[in-house]
Parts: sequence; structure tokens; C-alpha cells
Amino acid sequence: MKEETITVKEKTYVVRELKYSEVMKLTGLPKEESAKQLILISTELTEEDYNELSAFDGLAITKKINSINGFNEDENFQKPIQKD
Repeated sequence: MKEETITVKEKTYVVRELKYSEVMKLTGLPKEESAKQLILISTELTEEDYNELSAFDGLAITKKINSINGFNEDENFQKPIQKD
């Protein structure tokens, strides 16, 4: 599994690639809980760390998670493929 680091405001975070089974566990959760679990699963942050994240840091980490996992911000990665 691929890992990358991100430095935000002098703090460094390690973000790892998710397993498909982990992504599937996030579907069906309310958006807020899904976003929280996405960060907790992808990083080594604790609940306490998560609760202390600034909005800027959380969004930067989320963008890195999306990037490392190939999630396009403009598309819902769970959207079914449409035939032409």
C-alpha cells in the first residue's frame, strides 16, 4: 500500500492508500461520520488529534487522501459507470 506525507503548517502527517474493503465500510454512513472515518483510517491520527484539527488542516489532509486513492474531487467515486 502506498504512503505519502503531507506537511501542513509545520505539522507532518502520513497518509496511506485505503483498501477497497475500508472504502466500502464508509458507504452508507452520514457524510460527517464518513469524512471523520476517512481521515482516521488513512492516517495515524487519534480521535483527540482529529477533534483538534483546524478546518484548513482537515481539508488539506482530505485532499491528499483523495489524491493518493485516485478519488476525483469533481466526481463521486461511487457513481456507477454510464454507457454511451
